[in-house]
Amino acid sequence: MATRDLTRSFLQLRADEKAKVLRRKNIVSHREEGNALIKSADQEATSVTIAPGWVDVVAGTNQHVARIKEMMEKLHKLHTSRLMVRFDGSESKYEQEIDQVTQEITDEFRSAEKGLRRMAQSDHSGEFSAADAKTRQNVQRALATQLQTLSGDFRKSQKTYLARVKNQKEGPVEFDFLAENEAKQKRRGDTGFTQAQVTEVEIAEDLINERDQEIQRIATSITELATIFKELAVLVIDQGTILDRIDYNMEQVVEQTEKGIEELEKAEQTQKNSRPMKDPYYRFNEREYEWIAKETWVYETKVTLSSESVESANTKLVFETLDGVARVFVNGKLVTATANSFRSYTIDIDSLLVNGVNQITVEFAPVTEYAKDTATQYPYFVPATENFNTWTEPSHRSFARKAGSDFGWDWGPAFVTAGIAGSAYLEFQTPSLVLKEMQVVQAFPAGKEDLSVVRVSVSVTLDGAKARHENVTFALFVNGGHQTAVTTTILEDWAEDAVVELLFELENPRLWWPVRYGEPYLYNLRVDAWGVDFNSSLAHKSGIRLVELVQEDTNAGNVTGQTFYFKINNVPIFVKGANWIPTDSFPTRVKPTAVRHLLESVRTANMNMIRVWGGGRYESDQFYSECDRLGILVWQELMFACGMYPRDSAFLDNAMREVTFQIARLRKYTSIVIWGGNNENENMMEQFVDAPIFPPGVAFNRDIAVADFTKLFVDLIQPAIVSMDPTRPFVDTSPSNGVYSVDPYVKRWGPTNEIAFGDVHFYDYKSDCQDYRMYPRARFISEFGFQSWPSAASLRDVSSKEDWKSFQSFWQFLKYRERHENGTAQMLAQLNRRFHVPFPFRHEKWLGEGSANQSAEVLGFSIEKRIESYLYLTQIQQSLCYQTAIRTWRRGKNANLGMTMGILYWQLNDIWQGSSWSSIEYSGRWKSLHYVAKREFAPFIVSIHERAHDDTVEVYGVSDVNEGLQVDVVYELRRTTCGSLLKSIDRKAVAMAALESQFIEELSITTILDEDATSCHHRSCFLYARCVVKSAIMLEISTACEDTYHFFAPFKHLNLGWGQVAVHSVVKTETDSATVFSVEMLSTNFVALFVEVDAPGVLGYWSSNSFLMLANETKTLNFTLSSADDGNNLLADAFSKIIQVNWLQKSYDNSIALDAAVQ
Repeated sequence: MATRDLTRSFLQLRADEKAKVLRRKNIVSHREEGNALIKSADQEATSVTIAPGWVDVVAGTNQHVARIKEMMEKLHKLHTSRLMVRFDGSESKYEQEIDQVTQEITDEFRSAEKGLRRMAQSDHSGEFSAADAKTRQNVQRALATQLQTLSGDFRKSQKTYLARVKNQKEGPVEFDFLAENEAKQKRRGDTGFTQAQVTEVEIAEDLINERDQEIQRIATSITELATIFKELAVLVIDQGTILDRIDYNMEQVVEQTEKGIEELEKAEQTQKNSRPMKDPYYRFNEREYEWIAKETWVYETKVTLSSESVESANTKLVFETLDGVARVFVNGKLVTATANSFRSYTIDIDSLLVNGVNQITVEFAPVTEYAKDTATQYPYFVPATENFNTWTEPSHRSFARKAGSDFGWDWGPAFVTAGIAGSAYLEFQTPSLVLKEMQVVQAFPAGKEDLSVVRVSVSVTLDGAKARHENVTFALFVNGGHQTAVTTTILEDWAEDAVVELLFELENPRLWWPVRYGEPYLYNLRVDAWGVDFNSSLAHKSGIRLVELVQEDTNAGNVTGQTFYFKINNVPIFVKGANWIPTDSFPTRVKPTAVRHLLESVRTANMNMIRVWGGGRYESDQFYSECDRLGILVWQELMFACGMYPRDSAFLDNAMREVTFQIARLRKYTSIVIWGGNNENENMMEQFVDAPIFPPGVAFNRDIAVADFTKLFVDLIQPAIVSMDPTRPFVDTSPSNGVYSVDPYVKRWGPTNEIAFGDVHFYDYKSDCQDYRMYPRARFISEFGFQSWPSAASLRDVSSKEDWKSFQSFWQFLKYRERHENGTAQMLAQLNRRFHVPFPFRHEKWLGEGSANQSAEVLGFSIEKRIESYLYLTQIQQSLCYQTAIRTWRRGKNANLGMTMGILYWQLNDIWQGSSWSSIEYSGRWKSLHYVAKREFAPFIVSIHERAHDDTVEVYGVSDVNEGLQVDVVYELRRTTCGSLLKSIDRKAVAMAALESQFIEELSITTILDEDATSCHHRSCFLYARCVVKSAIMLEISTACEDTYHFFAPFKHLNLGWGQVAVHSVVKTETDSATVFSVEMLSTNFVALFVEVDAPGVLGYWSSNSFLMLANETKTLNFTLSSADDGNNLLADAFSKIIQVNWLQKSYDNSIALDAAVQ
């Protein structure tokens, strides 16, 4: 670019002119010299005595230029220093300085550009002569050109720095979501020796997010400079035609700048699409990645085969899971089209293989489009629930045989996955016979009342296509010992999936029992098969047990109806457990260790059943094997949920292939005790009547819905399951009214949550969840629950630091992760009843006001601390809701209270970090609820509740122990401030019958408080109950009985004390089975409520949590390291530094009164 800069010459001449003004009037030669730049006449020369306004602008602009040059040098040094720093804690400091200097340079450019515009506007003022105007134009043009050059240099420097930062970002810290958990675990395992090393890794992870923000800021500054750059160019172009070359070059700069920006945007998008995904759960990535579900994806591979392999092998292509809608090609020819994620596919490809290179291609079409197109072509509208704040809706998910939750649910995101989600391989079937599946059927010849002898049938499914006319011997081994054998000839007409049955008897078998009822003993079974030149073997572990679902007429609880409970080995089982949802949106990254941790958490929390919910996936073989090993009963639903389903022949055929495949796979597992047809499909017939999900002019047609339901679940699935597995009960839906008859199968239609029949799902978010009267006296509660938010630690994993700097930014992040409509308002309604909710979380409207940030800081309680306290309180309130419900229904085991025999709360686990009903977070961390569930599901509990509008508390003992117990209960009155003992009220000796809920006594609250003698009132004192169980079996099972307590007023109205709870010591113990940290806790002179101890980043569970500590109490907790954690190298000292302690008063931080004043 050609330029001429005459500014300095002009300024020098102007100074000379001021000194020689009188002489210049008379000396023409000097005037002519001056006209080289300022063509001036005699009458114009007097104007020089008064400097025009634009001259001051020139001086100011020169100052801006000098300042820009100075700061650009400083910025270059900062760039160099920043890029040399790696994870030493100084990056953040340099980044802040870089941001500040970059902004200052941008501001200087802006100021200079504004000055040049003022010069341009003065051209039309008419105040000065034509000569003066022309001078101004030349000076302006020169300054604009100089600024433009500097701007270009600055932008080039910023882009170079941006590229280098991106290179750093895409190096070792690049995040591959498929390896996320493994990488994080490995990093922590490698650095588990010292707290400093742990902190260093945490800083490194934070820097990943900071780099993203830094890149965004740099890109923004480049965009701003581009705008200035174009405006400067326009200024130069608009000035005239004196320098045509400059004019041409400026036009080129504008054009090339626009093209450059466009290309940069394309390159950035290409880079995003081509590099590994970041964590899909991070912030708003769900929406950023939704385009993935809308694309067609193609998997390709090439396999080289020898001529011998092609000619001799019976070759099949096997896919364990094709998740989505797929077409499979071998050497360019279509071999199958699939539309079911819940079954495997075995394809005979012998005729298509060639000697040499063979290409296998799998093409996945967008499932969302497939479901929409199929629904559109269907003769009538098939409704399904639609989820709040979910991009896929209306999803038409009923037409796609994949996990319903993949389309989003009211506790999870929508990632409509597609791909090869299991093993894919070529199977060369050279053996003549292959054993494929095993089924174990038990019968007790003396009747179900006598389990002393069991007759066991072991059936093996085999593929004997190449063994026809051959003699094959089948031998059965039990615990390594030979039991029976049979030799048979494979006949011509045997089907591909032929079955051979082997029988044996066991006397006095060791029975399999659920958790806390006995040992879940498993026999080792093995079947061997062999012929002249081949052999095959199949092994499995199986338990001997009798299962019954008892539905008999009863008048229990003054309600005419039927019972609904399970018997295992003739013992009535009070079911205690939770519902299981998919553990991740991406099934291929679910690790066996994570599944084991969740199931061990179930058993540790005294639960004995898991309900595999029908809106997710059939679980892995490892899941069911673990349940067998741990003694966890499984209620297994088929994968149909919350909607109606089509009944055309193609859909029914597809569904039935899935069902028969899964029943054949799962029926061998001892832990499965019931098959469920679907989740809430019949219940939806009640909800869809007025649901706003129907197209205009379409109303819900119950007759069609009943016909659809009956065809699939009653006419097809029920007889298929009974035929394949007659040993387990079947319910066609949950909740339900049960049946009139099992054989023939006659369904009882009607309101599905009728408490007198079947099981019940109960949700009530408007009533006070701690009012026992709201809970129905149902026979079996298979779903109920209340929401909470995840912990601050879990949310930090998927949020940026900026999200925590203001209530507005955090609320935007939090509300995005709310998928249950009005869920936040429902949580706040429960919280406000009993707790001081930190400002401004008490009302949603305050969170959108900018003044909330300033008010919070004035109160001396930081924004981040208030957020943490709010999250903590939601978990405490959730646990109190479940505590009331569980106690109510466990008391309801008493026939007079309803004969409740099962509680399965919603829900055990999380699929991501968002609001939900879970007791275990996505990270595996136990919420307060899980610790409360462990206490309330204990084999024996003392249950205290205050009767509504009655000055009385009732005390119950509830036992699930299969023998009588002797229990002593001691009541104490204590102060809420310090916990000091005011009096011992009573010592009650109770004889508890086996497996019973028993009323112990009622106590007058007025008598307990005894205000005249103790000065106690409802806000200042509480009831503390200690119990001692005298039973050998209880001492073997678990801690006999935990102390319990009852407060007579909401927590926000109590007279509370203030103090500290601290870690006194930590001792580490390692055995072959577990690593345990024993932590001794101390409290000062106050009652600490809802004490929560946490070890962020370490996976495991505490022996107790969310507990009460009396004044000056010493409490020892054991933290058991999960088998899924690799932190065995973590030392006691390092672990003690990780521990965080919270309690109710700490969440208030002495700011209650100030908060109230502000509110």
